Amino acid sequence: MILDEPWTEAQRGAAWLLLELWSKHSRWPTYQWFEQQLRARGENPLELLLSFPTVGGPRGERQFYSAVEFERSVVPRPASKVCLTVAGLASFSEEYVSPFLALLRAASATRLRAVIDPFQETEVSFTSDDFAASQPNLPAELRAATYSLLENEPVVGLNGRGHSDDGSWRLTLGPDIDTYAKVHTVAQYLDEIRVRLTPPPAAPVRVLPSPVGLATALDYLDVTWRLHAGAPLLVLDGAARITSLAFSVGGEEEFQHRCSALAEIFKTMRVPGAAGVGGHPFERLSVFLETRLEADDFADALRAIDVLQAFRLVRVGQQHSSGVAGGMAALNQLGVPGPPFDWAAAWETVHSHVTQAVLDLRDATARVARPDTGDD
Repeated sequence: MILDEPWTEAQRGAAWLLLELWSKHSRWPTYQWFEQQLRARGENPLELLLSFPTVGGPRGERQFYSAVEFERSVVPRPASKVCLTVAGLASFSEEYVSPFLALLRAASATRLRAVIDPFQETEVSFTSDDFAASQPNLPAELRAATYSLLENEPVVGLNGRGHSDDGSWRLTLGPDIDTYAKVHTVAQYLDEIRVRLTPPPAAPVRVLPSPVGLATALDYLDVTWRLHAGAPLLVLDGAARITSLAFSVGGEEEFQHRCSALAEIFKTMRVPGAAGVGGHPFERLSVFLETRLEADDFADALRAIDVLQAFRLVRVGQQHSSGVAGGMAALNQLGVPGPPFDWAAAWETVHSHVTQAVLDLRDATARVARPDTGDD
C-alpha cells in the first residue's frame, strides 16, 4: 500500500464500494453517489477521503498521490468522480493493475524502438491497436479500462493522450516513458512515485521554541514598519488575543482558536492600497513591497508572505467547507502532515513557521528606504 500504512476499517469499506462498481462496470461513481452511500453508514465522506495516506503535496508545486482520487481543491462537485488509483486497486490484488504495468512497458519499448528524424521533430505514438497487439489475450473491455486508469496516475513521459468515440486511443510519448521499461511490479511503480512526489524536507525552523516568540516577532515587525513605511502596520490592542498565542493547545478546538486569534491580528494590517489591488492585506503587502525593494530583497519577502498565505488558507479551511481541502494542503505546506492527530505538535509547527516568516518579513521591511521626514 502507498506509504505502507494499513487502512482503517472505514477506509477499506469505502474503497470496496468503489472496487465493486468498477469491477462490474469499468467506470467510477460520482461523488454524489459515493457521498450518499457513506452518509447512509453514518460516515463523513470528505473526511474519510482526506484520511487516506498520501505522498506528494503542494510544496514545490508537487501533486498529491493516494489510493483514492477525487477533487481536492474544493468540496467535490456532485458530478465529479471518486476513483481508486493503481495504488488503491493493488491493495486488493495486483491482478487488477498488471495490465496497466504491461501498457507502460509496451509504451516504453515503442519509444525506445522509434526512429527519430535528425532534422525535425518526430512524434512517437502508442495506440490502442499497439496495446492490443502486445496483449492479444486481454479482453477489449479490460484494455479500455486499463487505458482509463492513466487519468489518475502521475505517469511521466506522456506528452499527450486522446481517445475517439469508437473506443480507440492514442498516447504521444516523450523520452521519460522509458522510466517504466523495467517496471514489472506495483512496488516498483509506487517506489518511483514516492521518490518523485515526496516533497523536500521543510526548511529548518530557525526560531527557538519560545512561547513568546510570535508576539515578539509581530512587535518587531510593527516597529520596523513604522520606521520604514511611516505608519503603524498592526493594531495590537487585544491583550487576550496576543496572550493566547503563547500557549499550547489541547485539541483541535483550541488549535482553531489560536489560528483565529492570529488571523484576526493579520487582518488588522494597515497596508496602503494600490490601483486594482484589494482583498486580504497580504495581497496588498506583496504589491507594496515589490515597488520598494530590489528584486532579491523582494524575493525574500515574497517567500515569507507565501508562508503567511498558507496559514491564511488553513484558517479559511476551518471556517468554510469549500476550503477544507485547501486548508489541509496548506497544513502540509507548513510541515504538518494531515489530517493532524497531534494538535499540540501541529500548533507548535505552525507557530514556528509563522514566527520565522514574520521575522523574515521584518528583515525585508528594514530594507525599505525610510520616508523623508524633512529633517536636516
